[in-house]
Amino acid sequence: MTEVVVATESDVDDVIAPESRLFAEDSGVHERYADVEWPEREGANDFIDLLANPDAIVLLARAGAEAFGLLKAYAAASGPTDDPSAPQRSDR
Repeated sequence: MTEVVVATESDVDDVIAPESRLFAEDSGVHERYADVEWPEREGANDFIDLLANPDAIVLLARAGAEAFGLLKAYAAASGPTDDPSAPQRSDR
């Protein structure tokens, strides 16, 4: 059975692993200024910060004990995964 659950601190590995794969397979190819090393370097700290943020949520899709999907949502002018050396866009 598939279920979607709100992630907790104990889910940090289930969050970082798919996020790292996504950055390597998608962001690294399609996003010119993506920092593809960000999940391994900052992902755990970002996850803990998101859990403490009342304006953020992290959801995991699970099939039994296996997490296979991830959604992180938060309100911010720019995401923590943006490369700080990238040119700033005026439409943000």
